[in-house]
Amino acid sequence: TDAGSNWELLSEGLPRGEDVGRMAIAIAGSDPNVVYALVDNQARRSEDGRTVGGQVYRSDDKGNTWRNTHEAPLPARIGYDFCLIRVSPENPDQIYVLGNYLLTSNDGGKTYERNQGEIVNLRPHGSKVLHLDHHDMWIDPLNPDRIILGTDGGLYMSYDRGLTWLRVNNIPIAEVYAVTVDMAEHYNIYIGTQDNAALYGPSNYVLADGQPEPWKHVYLDRWGGGDSYFTLVDPTDGNIVYYEHQFGDLRQKDLRDGSTKSIRPRPSKDAPPYRRNWMTPVLISHHNPFTLYYGAHKLFKSINRGDDWNCISPDLTTQPGPDKQGDVPYGTITTISESTLRAGLIYVGTDDGNVQITRDDGLNWTKISDELPDKWVSRVTASKHELGTVYVSLTGYREDDFEKYLYLSDDFGKTWEPITGNLPSESINVIREDHRDRDILYVGTDLGVYVTLDGGDRWISLCNGLPTTAVHDLVVHPRANELIIGTHGRSVYILDVERIKNPLADL
Repeated sequence: TDAGSNWELLSEGLPRGEDVGRMAIAIAGSDPNVVYALVDNQARRSEDGRTVGGQVYRSDDKGNTWRNTHEAPLPARIGYDFCLIRVSPENPDQIYVLGNYLLTSNDGGKTYERNQGEIVNLRPHGSKVLHLDHHDMWIDPLNPDRIILGTDGGLYMSYDRGLTWLRVNNIPIAEVYAVTVDMAEHYNIYIGTQDNAALYGPSNYVLADGQPEPWKHVYLDRWGGGDSYFTLVDPTDGNIVYYEHQFGDLRQKDLRDGSTKSIRPRPSKDAPPYRRNWMTPVLISHHNPFTLYYGAHKLFKSINRGDDWNCISPDLTTQPGPDKQGDVPYGTITTISESTLRAGLIYVGTDDGNVQITRDDGLNWTKISDELPDKWVSRVTASKHELGTVYVSLTGYREDDFEKYLYLSDDFGKTWEPITGNLPSESINVIREDHRDRDILYVGTDLGVYVTLDGGDRWISLCNGLPTTAVHDLVVHPRANELIIGTHGRSVYILDVERIKNPLADL
């Protein structure tokens, strides 16, 4: 009550202890004595051993004492990723709970209903239901019928307290994980996005009134699409597309008839499960379009478009024990790069700091990262110009380390030199070579895009006209001389790089 100079713990009636996770608070504007708390309670229920889950608590005395408002479990998942509660400005008993579903209560939290309001899409879209995973809400204090909702599916607006929703899906806010392109006359861009499926669209589209939606979903579920990552088109058949969900759930789809099949590598019946990254790397070989490479904690190879797989490596990670495993696997391959100059020359990087090389398609492997920092390997890229040259970027942001880590080797990883030059201290997510000049490199960071014309001594910002946003992937189209930029929050940008040239190249 003194602007933060002193604090008082208000916990009477609230769960406490190591099983209590994220909490959210909402104050009733029409009666400030009423305060709600939404609690992620990971304790186990005595009757069946299951997790308690989300709980709503209410205080009628400004937080001095609390009581649980409901006996039945909340019909939505509450956790570290979504946990929010709101109160109607005019009714202290009308509350909204934001979890994987949106819940509404009109009796002070005793009972709840899932919001299943009718959806109208501003631009054409195949999903007609409210997207999952709700993260923010604003209720107009002067008109509580007016609500703005932020979900993994984007922005929604309602003028009748959620009975109907307008999905404002004309805002370029896709969170792109990975970008690839094809070689069509007007080439297409393929992206995997955070919880909005895998999509593809023409690179030459210009937004204009009355034009049909050019971007198409590789797949779509009723919610509007889940997480998707590497999305690859067969270079010999543009109707065959590979896409994946979390933890390497790799699929192959024929766009002609919509048929889809799961093709991810599977362990034998009695073998331990594979450790797979949230964003499991997969690529199509430069040397054979029927050949795929797939990274778990080992590297797998298929020579028949994923119908069968062979393991071509030992465990390429540090083999971390159970003490380092959390909600997602650790000790996984994060990046794979196959040389365009020589078949069988492959590099992989892992989330626990290893970089490994094979020169014989997996028969023998050598760890080449002893000189590198012990960080998450965000990208390894084999040069298109020099056989022995390879680039590595690493990131420490998961340890609150936002320094720049970028290295070059010209001897297959035996020795490394930093090429960060004058780059600002930003986590680096990706490095790409220009296809015309080995000294021209592009990097994508958590804040933008940079280019060097001299192999890394001096870097130049390419952020003019680009929002300040995380760049997770880059592709240089070799025919169009365009840089495709996949951002995690502002969709896809294209930059003409025809005029980006080394001033010494013609001397």
